[in-house]
Amino acid sequence: MSDDRGPADARRSLTALEREEIDSIWRDPAEEDEADSSTAPAESPAPTDAGSDGASAASDSADGAIPIERRDLLKWGVAGAVADRSWFASSVGDSEPDDATSLRAVSMKSAAREYLPSDQYPLSIRGIAPDESTAQGANVWTGPDEFSVADLIAEQGFNRRPISLREIVTPQRTGMQQFTWSSGWVNWLDDHERSGATDYNFSGRKRAIQAVARNATGEFRAVGSGHSHSEAARPRSNFSDLKGISGKLPTPWLRDASDQFWNNSPVDRTNLVRLGAGTVLKDLNLHILPNEGLALQNMGSFDGQTLGGAINTSTHGTGLGLGSFADLVKSVEIITVPESPIASGQPVVRMFRIERGSNGHDITDPAEFGADTDRHDMALIQDDEIFRNAVVGYGSLGVATAYTLELRDPYWLRENNYIESLNNLNLYQEAQNHRHLSVLVDLAGPQVTGSPNPNPLCRVRAQDIVPSRGRTPTERKTIGETVGGVTEAILSEIGELPLEAINNLNDPVSVIEQFPRDLMRSVANAASPFKGGRNETLWHYALRRVPDQTGPQDKPVPPNKAITTEVAVPASQVKSAIETVIRAVQNDSRFFPIPLGIRFTAGTDHNFTPEYQREIAMLEFIIPVPPGLRKNINSVQTAKDTKGPFGPVYAAPKKILWQKVRLFFQLANLMHFANLGEAKKGLSVVEDALVSRHGGRPHMGKFNTIDTAANRSYMRPQNMHPNYSRWVEALDYFNQFGTFDSDFTDNKVQ
Repeated sequence: MSDDRGPADARRSLTALEREEIDSIWRDPAEEDEADSSTAPAESPAPTDAGSDGASAASDSADGAIPIERRDLLKWGVAGAVADRSWFASSVGDSEPDDATSLRAVSMKSAAREYLPSDQYPLSIRGIAPDESTAQGANVWTGPDEFSVADLIAEQGFNRRPISLREIVTPQRTGMQQFTWSSGWVNWLDDHERSGATDYNFSGRKRAIQAVARNATGEFRAVGSGHSHSEAARPRSNFSDLKGISGKLPTPWLRDASDQFWNNSPVDRTNLVRLGAGTVLKDLNLHILPNEGLALQNMGSFDGQTLGGAINTSTHGTGLGLGSFADLVKSVEIITVPESPIASGQPVVRMFRIERGSNGHDITDPAEFGADTDRHDMALIQDDEIFRNAVVGYGSLGVATAYTLELRDPYWLRENNYIESLNNLNLYQEAQNHRHLSVLVDLAGPQVTGSPNPNPLCRVRAQDIVPSRGRTPTERKTIGETVGGVTEAILSEIGELPLEAINNLNDPVSVIEQFPRDLMRSVANAASPFKGGRNETLWHYALRRVPDQTGPQDKPVPPNKAITTEVAVPASQVKSAIETVIRAVQNDSRFFPIPLGIRFTAGTDHNFTPEYQREIAMLEFIIPVPPGLRKNINSVQTAKDTKGPFGPVYAAPKKILWQKVRLFFQLANLMHFANLGEAKKGLSVVEDALVSRHGGRPHMGKFNTIDTAANRSYMRPQNMHPNYSRWVEALDYFNQFGTFDSDFTDNKVQ
């Protein structure tokens, strides 16, 4: 939409007559004494009966008036009526009274661009009036060139309560000062932190909007549980988690169940549920979905993440026919800061509900949604391309507050675990044969033998749906007793150790390298992975890596501290990719005893994701970095280095133990367990090999070295992701002023 205004000092305020003319559009005669329209109401009253009848009439009309939103209707009307549009006076986040002199300059990341579908911003209100030849047109047009805005409002079924000028685009008032504190932020592994960052700790969507408005020309970041190994969640200054926006939410705007739309839609309306973005997966699985008779199609091995965090980073489980969390999403609701469509160069907080616009995925009724705009303040976007960019945004496009997901009925899984050598397996075929397939590949043996043609042992776990059983489902067995806990058990034994067990300083590698294979054999031979001698249980118990040893109402306990890189390669290349990892670790001086994890995922059309348009095998390379080990090893010297007048000095039994442990780790080339920097160097070796040789795409919620300025061209996102530029275009629109920028955008955006 072009802007033909003069310089800022030439702008003027509306005259009293012009202001009254605009305000009267929304004022019913019976409401003349309502609140002053220059002040945005804090809460919107329910629509009047007349408005509800109007909406029903509009939706039932054979003429099919273009569904619009009342806020946009007024905005377009003003844009068409006031040529210079100088009425918009205050900047975002400014709580002062409307005054043309209060405009201030702010910097934009790029020039304004036409990004939204063209029908989102007609040039004027005339562009949305129904055709004169229709029945609705006859009710609206009063002459060859004249029509009644009031009648158009009635045809659209809008609530006609007064509306302020500031509310035309979206409420911009920041509200009363919110309680904040400089608590700082740190992720679960303590390797990404921001000391002194201000936590807004908002308690609901309204407060989230106010927090964004207050920081629209600054910086603000929404964070999840912090269960990430990358810079994706790390805020720069201001942040809040989303726990205040959680749980099941109403679904008032779906197309009616009797609508013929559902006959041709691939979406099952009965399986749709709307959830707050701060909902923790454990709470979802234990308390929300059972009451709805629903289940997730798939999930990862840990349920302590928030829904928003899992979706924004394209978190996945395993299953070649199953997508990531992002593929469950049918609608996303998000708070953004684009350029004002009316006040050029000024930011405006806008809320959108975004969903696909074709093939029966446009599940929201535009008329019902538009009639309720004064309650939700969102604009509806039904557009495939925008949806594919907005769902997986890594927190950089805005603050997602809610998602509408399509789920399924609950199910039980039967689990089978077995050990086989890599050369006797066709893992890609096995992934096609089972609903869920995960694999652990022994890396210790090939490093010790140095064989140029290694044939490592693999632990294979296959899971398939069985009929629901008429009994109480059981949890997975404790760590070390089950295949799901192999990696966790190794991390416990090697990371936190029983340190007293390490006595062989003459051959430390042999102590470490045999352990993973022995453990994999013992757990794979177990008759039942679940308690009570069972090999079948309810879906979310089966898909967790380890048993949940907390109470139903307790916060999930994070897994043992380890840092990982995970790279997506074409699923058909899984065996050769495993061999690439083995060669990489054989050629590295460090020793990597933790098995390589393999999971599978279906392709997706979400643009900036590892799974984009190809079914993939996810190879996860893990290095334990337990904080207790790091602290103790780095705080002592070895016995050989601690000298006294008559030989080595031992101060205390505990120090003696840790001196011995440090020496053990040095001899075993395991010091990267005690040093995050060294651990990340080790991860980079494997990441680089998989990206350069297999066209791999690293998971951006895990450790990765993707950077637009990387020396290695294949590590640049613009060379790795085919539709990278489309995602950046969405970022430039929804985050026009850099409100949601972070280290992630610094590294990932040109």
